[in-house]
Amino acid sequence: MIDSIGETSVTLSWRPGASQVINKTTVVYQKSSDGSDWKRKLVTPSTPENDVSTRLRRRVADLEKFVVDGLEPATGYIIYVEVLSFGKISRSPLVEFRTRE
Repeated sequence: MIDSIGETSVTLSWRPGASQVINKTTVVYQKSSDGSDWKRKLVTPSTPENDVSTRLRRRVADLEKFVVDGLEPATGYIIYVEVLSFGKISRSPLVEFRTRE
């Protein structure tokens, strides 16, 4: 799931499943040391802005990638991916990582 870790960012990748209709994908994370509130970042598909149907429902058969930025250097985080498909939410396992100094 984690491709690379920087000083203030992390790059994630995942496979949501072949021919699965994805209504919404969200990356959810928090600092691991202090139990801070979970932060949520909506993963926006790279489709034309005027194509609402594609933005709301898309078929994903390949690798999804997303960069979470604005993190603090040398800080531990917990992160997971949440997918909404046909009204059901699926979550990836929690992953812990530490940003670089």
